[in-house]
Amino acid sequence: MMTRQDIIEYCLTFAGAYEDYPFDDSTDPGAWTAMRHRTNKKTFAFIAVHSGQLIANLKCDPAEADFLRQIYDSVTPGYHMNKTHWNTVVIDGDVPEDELKQMIESSYDLIKPKARKRKILTVNKDKCPQDHKCPSIPVCPKGAISQKDNHSLPEIDGDKCIVCGKCMKFCPKGAFEKS
Repeated sequence: MMTRQDIIEYCLTFAGAYEDYPFDDSTDPGAWTAMRHRTNKKTFAFIAVHSGQLIANLKCDPAEADFLRQIYDSVTPGYHMNKTHWNTVVIDGDVPEDELKQMIESSYDLIKPKARKRKILTVNKDKCPQDHKCPSIPVCPKGAISQKDNHSLPEIDGDKCIVCGKCMKFCPKGAFEKS
């Protein structure tokens, strides 16, 4: 059986996770521990003692939440939570430790920040004449555009480019495009 500290330590293995005590003093043994993601402050686990039992409230996909409630007696609709999206798990109940860890991981996955697709600039080779020095090179504030010689296609360093659009404004042929 996992202890309160075991659960907290497991939760802290996830990127950006931190321990918070929004309702109680952290020294109180009955305190509600909120496990959150540092970037968006969303909670993926509440750990507490309720009615003398160690519990964890875990975020869950609604279909999975209902399924878990049907197969485990110690999984019930979330205590003081949205009953559709949260389950309460009694830690010393019938949920195996590896399944509990999977539930915690699934909860974390539901709240972790989503990777945003980064806009990038590209050079349309059909629009670029490649017969002169690229006029957009000197206007790039980050030095992200380079050209090997006056007859080659300009190249954009995606790590330096901030997609400010200045190169697009200065290119007479409109060869720079956002994608």
